[in-house]
Amino acid sequence: MEQVSPNSDVIYVEIGFPFPFENRDVVTHRVYVNNKKNPELVEKYGLPKKDNEYAIILSKSVTRVDKGAIKGKTRGDVKMNYWMFEQDATDPKTFRISFCNATDMKLSVSSSMKGTIAKNTSKDISEKFAETYKKVYK
Repeated sequence: MEQVSPNSDVIYVEIGFPFPFENRDVVTHRVYVNNKKNPELVEKYGLPKKDNEYAIILSKSVTRVDKGAIKGKTRGDVKMNYWMFEQDATDPKTFRISFCNATDMKLSVSSSMKGTIAKNTSKDISEKFAETYKKVYK
């Protein structure tokens, strides 16, 4: 949607849900930080100071007038999300991947549907963030 700075943007993502649920969408502000290339952002966001290199994508929901509610979709709320790709301290050719996602998808389901929803949406969300990483850190 908008490149805010060389290290941040605002994006719109739609997440598919199985019938009979509406798809969800989110508008998020993302910040990309490489601790070796952006030490000022490490300081600004209170990120760990490490000798080994890492790249992290931080994101949370934002409200945008130019991307209001869309009929047939329920707007989710990303409270906090990060993906971290960290060089292993003992083997520089290896990277560790960690992530944390706290998103209110505004969904109530029966216990019989929770497994189906979790399986389908987790894969969709993970694929979207992996695509993001590939675009940002080629």
